[in-house]
Amino acid sequence: MRRKFFILAILALQIVSGQEFISPVAHEIRLAGTFGELRSNHFHMGIDIKSSNRSSGDPIFAVEKGHISRVLVSRSGFGNAVYIDHPSGHTTIYGHLRNFSVKLDSLVSSIQEKRQSFEINEQFSVGEIPIIKGEQIGNMGNSGSSYGPHLHFEIRDTKTEVPINPIRFGFKLSDKTAPIIKNIKIYSLDDQYREIDSKTVSPTTIGNNAYRLSDQEIPAWRVGFGIQTYDPMNSGYNKNGIYEMTLSVDGEESYHFKFDSISYTNTRYLNAHIDYKHYKNTRARFHRCFKLKGNHLPMYEKEDKSIVELYQNKPREIEIHAVDFEGNHSKVAFKIKRDTSMYGVKPKVFNYHLSYKEPNVIQQNEIEIYFPDSCLYEDLFLYINKSESEYLTDVYHLGSDEVPLHKPITFSLKPDSVPENLKNKACIIECSEPGRIKTYGGRWEGNSFVCTLYEFGNYALFYDTLAPQITPLTSFTGSKIQFRIEDNYSDSGTAKGLQYFATIDGQWAKFEYDLKRNLLTYKVPPSLSNGTEHIMILKVSDDRGNTTEFSKKFFR
Repeated sequence: MRRKFFILAILALQIVSGQEFISPVAHEIRLAGTFGELRSNHFHMGIDIKSSNRSSGDPIFAVEKGHISRVLVSRSGFGNAVYIDHPSGHTTIYGHLRNFSVKLDSLVSSIQEKRQSFEINEQFSVGEIPIIKGEQIGNMGNSGSSYGPHLHFEIRDTKTEVPINPIRFGFKLSDKTAPIIKNIKIYSLDDQYREIDSKTVSPTTIGNNAYRLSDQEIPAWRVGFGIQTYDPMNSGYNKNGIYEMTLSVDGEESYHFKFDSISYTNTRYLNAHIDYKHYKNTRARFHRCFKLKGNHLPMYEKEDKSIVELYQNKPREIEIHAVDFEGNHSKVAFKIKRDTSMYGVKPKVFNYHLSYKEPNVIQQNEIEIYFPDSCLYEDLFLYINKSESEYLTDVYHLGSDEVPLHKPITFSLKPDSVPENLKNKACIIECSEPGRIKTYGGRWEGNSFVCTLYEFGNYALFYDTLAPQITPLTSFTGSKIQFRIEDNYSDSGTAKGLQYFATIDGQWAKFEYDLKRNLLTYKVPPSLSNGTEHIMILKVSDDRGNTTEFSKKFFR
């Protein structure tokens, strides 16, 4: 094995020179998520730093001097976030904050008041909001799409906005634990490198972070490999992502990748990097150790040698190494040869063969589907049919959700007839699970209804005439007024989420929206407790314009 795994050598190569960033937290950095970690439809583009005590409130500091270039307040995503541009040409991002610093909070509040919106995405000019190194910018929290207190911390190239692994900037981690190799997957491939069959095997540990498999005999001419692995770091219970992986065949490095930098334009290639079909069926993610033809991530090395030819009388010697950023590494080794029997080719049920290299258009009776260039990772044998339904149209069964789409497709249909009073309430729904219907929105273009779809599934045209529900959760005498807001359908694709607007005594009232809990919260200011009667009005609307209004008079 030519590649050496020495901690000092790796660190010397990977630390970005000339940087003197301090830690964004005052306590020891312990990670709940690593750069490049495998997430739903994307790679994790930063590191997630745990709180000091499993609760919100830890102070968050600017790692270097600079100026605030952007402040974000969102119901989802990063939640409350601060972007700082630094003289070095890097931008640091601090996400999921509980609150901003006093200096920033007054500014954010004035912008929200001006926009009459809780959610803002405000950009600032150079020098408008200077920040010094070590200045507190907020407190750690759980806002946005976060499910436990932590800091999401990113470093990007300011000009290109491409994220860079923050650990390359010298932040100190305490990690002497090697990654865990849980499973290996062996893919039998045809002459076009398409999967014929697969086999999952669990290695046994033999000590010193080494694993082995029994000798494998596979009835195929050629194979590829996948690995399910994670980095527990020193905690023992973490399942963080690895930093680097290497495949060696007969002592020669044949495939290699590491997570140093990934652009946001490439992040959805995650679905080509992993075994997407396995993930959809089991929720477990395998790194592929070979590259699909439509995967254009630039991080792979020697991918042309990753497909392994098998022989009956000549076992191939395989090693796969999983490495974390601190240089701790594990390896699994085994031998593999071709079985004397061979897999029979399973017949494919399809009515369309789509090339991954070019755009495709399917026209079938009342429906049309446009597949843009490079929306597939490999050629697709697609089966489309339909069945009768209780909806406004038949249900159209578009392929299998085990196949990922890199770009959205455009789906249009011409229904026989839609009652005039329901036309503005029409929407495309995904109805694979009748109890969990998702609306994808859509629009009329003449007599056709057009919608953007991000995954294969079962779709129909239906209508949404039910208004959202508003449920009061608190009295109007406490320090907070809270409501739960919910809709009959979950939204996806181009469908907008719930929109709301609240007033108290005719003036806009800032209700904070926590999407993951469907929660609206109004923090009552002292000025409202003036011994008089007040009236609050809350309006909530869904994607099709159905609106619910809640009003109440209260005395404080």
